[in-house]
Amino acid sequence: FLQEILRDLHDILPLSSRREDNAVLGVSMGGFGAIRWALESGAFGSAAAISGVFDCALPPDERMLKNRAQRALYLTFTKRMHQMLLSADGLVRPEADLERLLQQTSAGAFPRIYLYCGDQDYLSLPHNTTLEATCARYRCPVTLRLAAGEHEPVYWRNAFQDAVTDLFGQPDRTA
Repeated sequence: FLQEILRDLHDILPLSSRREDNAVLGVSMGGFGAIRWALESGAFGSAAAISGVFDCALPPDERMLKNRAQRALYLTFTKRMHQMLLSADGLVRPEADLERLLQQTSAGAFPRIYLYCGDQDYLSLPHNTTLEATCARYRCPVTLRLAAGEHEPVYWRNAFQDAVTDLFGQPDRTA
């Protein structure tokens, strides 16, 4: 499915045929999708995840359970996320296992990974620090940027600007 979308995007948009010119970005569970797509497809030179949630087998941060909004979000989506990403025996499905994808990707083919997370985003914080360590273990280039914020749109808007700059460089203000 993702390869079909990528082919269609090349037909619709002026995307480069050079992987290093292309990037993908996602927010929250979309961050998981962006990182997965970049690792799996080999079509992107870089990928960014803002407040990414990457591993549903990771235990929740206790501080999240004390934060009313984050706790509600966690309780709302955890059951469905487990159904989608875990097998019947509770193991992460191969297609949802980012570490497996890192193992299968050769060192020269890694995209540059950018992770952005609010320092009080107790839903995503353990996911981001764990993925950063996992990427480093496989020598996948990774940058984790923590800033003030929670798992909410105000933080995401600020992080989005930083992500676009990291993915594509400083905007040309002379044009």
